[in-house]
Amino acid sequence: MKARQPLLITVLMLFSHMLFSQNSEADFKKVDDGKDWQFVLSPYAWLAANATDVGGESLRQSFNDLSSLTNFGFQMVSSAKYKRLILSLDWTYAHLATGMGGDLLTVDANVHQ
Repeated sequence: MKARQPLLITVLMLFSHMLFSQNSEADFKKVDDGKDWQFVLSPYAWLAANATDVGGESLRQSFNDLSSLTNFGFQMVSSAKYKRLILSLDWTYAHLATGMGGDLLTVDANVHQ
């Protein structure tokens, strides 16, 4: 019975959310300000971690481990709307730390037969 309790709680929460969060068109005021263009810029953060098992070896990286690889970074989503046309862009920038002090990776592409 204990294994079913989290599932039951989740279903009840979803049902109560659907029951009490019904919005009708009357709840919103329609605004027609005559503007053809609309612009939105919105920063956000994606906080990630990594955990996997490969070949019997366990690999774990916390958010702090992954964030120590960057000096600076940001993420942003933007959209421009003209009447009914929408252009949306999602940006991610990361300035990676260069603690190795080496050059870029070079690959020898010669084929020896």
